[in-house]
Amino acid sequence: MVGKKRLKSRKVKTWQLALLLIPLVFISATLFRFDHIKMIDLKNAVVAADKEGDPEKIKDALNELKRFTNTHNIINIEERNGNYTLYFGSGEIYLAKEYERAVTALKMKAQEEAGVYANPNGNIYAQAMAVCQPLAHEYGWDWNTPDYIACYQNELAKFPTSETIESDIKVDLPSTALYRYDFISPIFSFTPAGIMMLVVLILALVIIIRFFIWITLKIALIFGVKFTLYFKNS
Repeated sequence: MVGKKRLKSRKVKTWQLALLLIPLVFISATLFRFDHIKMIDLKNAVVAADKEGDPEKIKDALNELKRFTNTHNIINIEERNGNYTLYFGSGEIYLAKEYERAVTALKMKAQEEAGVYANPNGNIYAQAMAVCQPLAHEYGWDWNTPDYIACYQNELAKFPTSETIESDIKVDLPSTALYRYDFISPIFSFTPAGIMMLVVLILALVIIIRFFIWITLKIALIFGVKFTLYFKNS
């Protein structure tokens, strides 16, 4: 009898579980917030690398963002046409500067191939190439690197170009989708935030089950008393 009383006194009450759930929810939300802040920092690193224009740094920053997002629970809220959607992922990031550099490089290539057009200053594109290509060989520039593009544009700026020439040059621009990234996050991961979320969900489920059991017993007790009184009076 003494053992049973001790066992009964140690039973955790439902209201105690509910009180325990409150700080656990706060801790879980804080951990999710930390992961989200880290993800934002990594996205900012991608933007910084995009502005700098170093392909290797852009690749490394994207890979780091992808690795972190794929291994952590990142919750985002996306707004489209006034509708808000909750999803797991990094959210879209657009390499705007990289796209601009690609477009500029394509235009430069088209301009170089358009040397047959007449210009009062001669073939200004060939003249720009004559200045920049030796520098490219000296410093290891590629034709689409920021340094080569800057050199090329600076040389072209020395000559007044014709609007007719510019309008006649046709360039097939790349799709912007090639420069947009959106990494997916798992719903659950074995991180502090993920484990805490699992604990909160299990505890909340236990509380809900206990509540329904309590409601069911109350209803059964009420109807049981009514049936007992009915049979006694009949």
